[in-house]
Amino acid sequence: MKLNQIILQSKLLSHNGIARQNLKNGNQVLVRIIAHKGGEKYEASVAGARIQLTAKHPMKIGSSFIANISAKNGIIQLVPQDNQNVNQNIKMPFSFENTANNLALLQSLGLPEDDLSMQILQQFKQQEIKFDPEIMQNLRKKALKFGDKKKTAAEVLMLLLSKKMNASEEEILQLLKELNGDFEDRDKEKAFELMNKINEREGEWFFIPFEIVNLEVEKNGIDDLGDVKNTLPEEKKDSLLGQGIIRLLFDKAERLKMMNIHCRYEKGEYLFNLNFTKGQLESIRLNESSILEIAEQNIREQKIEEIIENLNKRFIAIGKNIQIEWCERSEIEGPACQNEKIFFVDGDV
Repeated sequence: MKLNQIILQSKLLSHNGIARQNLKNGNQVLVRIIAHKGGEKYEASVAGARIQLTAKHPMKIGSSFIANISAKNGIIQLVPQDNQNVNQNIKMPFSFENTANNLALLQSLGLPEDDLSMQILQQFKQQEIKFDPEIMQNLRKKALKFGDKKKTAAEVLMLLLSKKMNASEEEILQLLKELNGDFEDRDKEKAFELMNKINEREGEWFFIPFEIVNLEVEKNGIDDLGDVKNTLPEEKKDSLLGQGIIRLLFDKAERLKMMNIHCRYEKGEYLFNLNFTKGQLESIRLNESSILEIAEQNIREQKIEEIIENLNKRFIAIGKNIQIEWCERSEIEGPACQNEKIFFVDGDV
């Protein structure tokens, strides 16, 4: 069934993180329905940005479809592909909130209009630190020195700032490689040294590295004390299956506010974002790299539903009602500050 075109103003897109990803005519994006806002209104995710849309017919939460980008005369259109089994007729434009105010705020702070500036702004909001133009501009300038690792650099530099710490560019670079999963190219000793220094300081953020290891033992290998003996060759004792980083964010009352788990396991990459209120788990957002590589939409959606259903069953079994949501990687990677909202009252933040 052919769907109507979804028309968006390109300026609105650029200020909400979509056009910054250099989308061009003919590019494909995944449009995912993430919440029902009542009536015909739905919340969706496009290229990592959360947007509002209106649909004539009911849409299934968690469903997704692929749309093509078409740009003409300053207008960007999202055109759902014809060969998908999507029975919804999306007919209304997306709507955005606080776009002009966010833009004006960045300008007043002397920050360019891009995703790095927006991340810095949201990190300050996340850690409840007062906006300071000079500090924010300096943090951005330092982050840019790290090239394609600039967003992770901004995260680390912000953490060092909040904990009143200093580190050399080389120390920061090795930690960035650890956080980004460049395990073969990093100096593990230097990365862990800075990480330990960070964790020793009081503050909101902490890093915990981990490894998933398969420990093999020979079934009948029992020593004189009754303990299992590992009689396998040395190179087969420990088989590294995966590794990653756990990020912990605590609130001012030292209660767990967020846990971010980034894991590379075998050939997949997994992201879990756990959100807490007053120390109690309320929601989980997740992403798994191999799912989006599935070309068939129905199979992709089925896999996502299976993952969410399995997690729901585990929590229900222990009497917990936890909101579980599949989301874009860009929404939960790093400090997962992308959903921090800036509110304005009579023009003031």
